[in-house]
Amino acid sequence: MKASMAIVRTWVLCMVGVAWASDTATAPQSATAPVGLSAALQSAAQNQRHLYCVVYEQQDETTVKLQELVKTTVQDLSTQAQWVGVDRKAADNKAFVQKYGLDRAPMPLVFVIAPNGAVTGGFLAQQATRLRRAPSPESCVAEVCLLALQERRLVLLCLQNGSTQQNEAAMKAVHEFAADARFAQATQIVLADPASQAERKFLAQLNIGSDTKVATTVLLAPPNAALGVFTGATTKDVLVNTLIKALSSSGCGPSGCGPSGCGPQ
Repeated sequence: MKASMAIVRTWVLCMVGVAWASDTATAPQSATAPVGLSAALQSAAQNQRHLYCVVYEQQDETTVKLQELVKTTVQDLSTQAQWVGVDRKAADNKAFVQKYGLDRAPMPLVFVIAPNGAVTGGFLAQQATRLRRAPSPESCVAEVCLLALQERRLVLLCLQNGSTQQNEAAMKAVHEFAADARFAQATQIVLADPASQAERKFLAQLNIGSDTKVATTVLLAPPNAALGVFTGATTKDVLVNTLIKALSSSGCGPSGCGPSGCGPQ
């Protein structure tokens, strides 16, 4: 369970202050990069690329070095990524800066946005040597889950395919949980094939093998916790009790669940 509780900790940097995305950029761009963050976000999403954003306040030596490092990383990732520079002082970026607290963040920094809008990584300038490893983008399912968690929603990850057993029994509990008025507005159901090669790394972080023969349900909660892994048939009550127990252990009572409580918000 410790390994499961660590899910997405390597990705959800935005939950500890490194998560940003939005509007205008004025830094020099690579030859193929769109001018402006809005255009870059749109282009990256359309082309299924990860967008490396360099946020800066002045074009000093540190910023220039960081931009060059990001350019190299993007080149290493070939068609999987592109980059854009973002001036924190730009008037058009006011909402962006306020939303993510960038007025207090040390500059410069870089963060990575997935095609679906999830923030998958972030680095301050002094940490940016990590970018030299040019990590491959995460799986699509992982990024769907990550975005939901960043939006303060619970995730019911349903791992099943045509070969897994007890699919209907597992999904019955999932749909009943998601229909509960306490959780309906703050729950997302995500379906995934456990046999998919693309999801192997993600499932390994959950301690779930890709050769599983039985439908498996994982309950994820923001900011970064796997509350439980349920093999085969389960019930709504089991899922609810797992959530309540987790909230209670963090100082939140049963009435605190839901969009307006201390669960998903």
